[in-house]
Amino acid sequence: MAFAVILSTGCDKGKSARAGGSASSPEISPDTVVATVGSDNITAAQLDESVKPQMQQMEKQKFQIRKQGLEKLINDRLIKAEAQKKGMTQEQFMKAEIEDKVSPPSDQQVRTRRGFRRGASWRPSRRRS
Repeated sequence: MAFAVILSTGCDKGKSARAGGSASSPEISPDTVVATVGSDNITAAQLDESVKPQMQQMEKQKFQIRKQGLEKLINDRLIKAEAQKKGMTQEQFMKAEIEDKVSPPSDQQVRTRRGFRRGASWRPSRRRS
């Protein structure tokens, strides 16, 4: 049985910069044959349709990653600006504003809350032999 894959050829051709500054592979015409199995051709449109759910999931993940990245950049810059206003390093600022204001849990709190969720009850664990 003959099998040929054309998709990988030319993947680096024509990369263009998008608004985000990253390069992406060029669009393939839906009629482009990306593989041949025996005498049966597989087109880019057939390939795209078969991987559509996975591609949609990847787009959602990409959005979430970019959102988280943006939130981190914003937070980092806000902390840096506030630390500079107070004449501190970012580490000093974070220590003064968070670590120094939060008291460590007491031994009793650690004993009673370790490993428990709110509303959970304690049950002895059963060990399997």
